[in-house]
Amino acid sequence: MSNRLNIENTWFRENILCHEDLLRAWIHDRYPSIENLDDIIQAAYMEVMKRQRKMPIEYPKSFLFAVCRNIAVDSIRKSKVISFQDLAMIHQDDLPRTDVNTVRDAVRASDEASIIYEAIDTLPAKCRQILILRKLKGLSLQEISEVLGISIKTVEAHITKGIKLCRLYFKNFEGELGR
Repeated sequence: MSNRLNIENTWFRENILCHEDLLRAWIHDRYPSIENLDDIIQAAYMEVMKRQRKMPIEYPKSFLFAVCRNIAVDSIRKSKVISFQDLAMIHQDDLPRTDVNTVRDAVRASDEASIIYEAIDTLPAKCRQILILRKLKGLSLQEISEVLGISIKTVEAHITKGIKLCRLYFKNFEGELGR
């Protein structure tokens, strides 16, 4: 039992704890309204260790950040509690018309967008630059070629490489979440 704990402690220090400063800064920058940062990080550590005990995590840093993001988002949602007295002060006609599916879809789309941006952030610099120009800015291959002073074939190669790397990121991300 003692040997297993030593192995777990070593794995935790080498694969998880070493990212704490970066994780803390990332959460603070991404979710500045969160006040219970230590609680979120601790909860993420617990989830990561539970998962690691069940099945080894292939990409611990990515998994840690994904778990932390999910816990942070849940924390923000829970903190948006409105008292019944506040609700009584609002007239029904003042409320926006939304249905549950629209809200869920919006939240899901927001989560998916953040995963896409995380995937793009992992790309090599030139590949990332070209993919952003093409997919997010909507520039044509010709426009990208002219802006960067490279051939259209090179632009196409970087786009292909970027898409492949993003797909690999998504596959690894889903695998770590057990989907």
